[in-house]
Amino acid sequence: MSEMRETPATTEAEEVRDPDTPPAARNQVRNWSAAGGWGFALGVGYAVLVRFYHAAGGEIGVAGEVSEQYVATLQMVSYLTGLVILVGAGACLVLAHRQFRVFPRWVPRVGGTEAPHGLVRAVVLAPALFGGTYAIGHWMTGTLTKILDLTGVITVEISEAWVTRDRVAGDLWEIFFYEPWFLAMGACLVLSGLQYARDSGVSRRAVRIVGTVMLVSALALFLYGTLLIVMGWEFAVI
Repeated sequence: MSEMRETPATTEAEEVRDPDTPPAARNQVRNWSAAGGWGFALGVGYAVLVRFYHAAGGEIGVAGEVSEQYVATLQMVSYLTGLVILVGAGACLVLAHRQFRVFPRWVPRVGGTEAPHGLVRAVVLAPALFGGTYAIGHWMTGTLTKILDLTGVITVEISEAWVTRDRVAGDLWEIFFYEPWFLAMGACLVLSGLQYARDSGVSRRAVRIVGTVMLVSALALFLYGTLLIVMGWEFAVI
């Protein structure tokens, strides 16, 4: 009786299919798949240990006392933000590792097949790159303005949601904990997207164009956000 042989699935390590890349250079393309695992860990850890913790009333990392009338609202905002971050964590895995783009075998008609690239790019890649760009812009704006506030160069307006707020403690939390997380998570989202582009055969020219747009967008967010805070244009820190 003849033996049935299963055709091996394409793996992440397959040769890059970028037509712009010379054959001799294809094996030199960096592998950013580790960004998927790091992004997942950073996202889940931050969502659970920070956002959900604060939503449940946790006070570590909160440099002050919030007015009673705002507590419920801010806790809900923290909870919803945590859910969004969990989605971003999952996106890192989907983009960086092919096995997470394959439908489970129990799904009717498409079970065991890889999600179409068009679907992945629209539903996962585009939001992930947007989120990564925003996170990096947030890191640049937050770090600079908190340093300026801490050193007394500017005074950042405080929201009326606060009854009392320790400005120094709040700035230090932002500079050394919250903002570095934004940078790390943003980098993981972007690098996971880069790994997906490599695995799916996106041309280097397209990658360069998207990368340029993201860089310009991050710088624009940085400049706009910094001006909002420094000039006090109806901006309040919560």
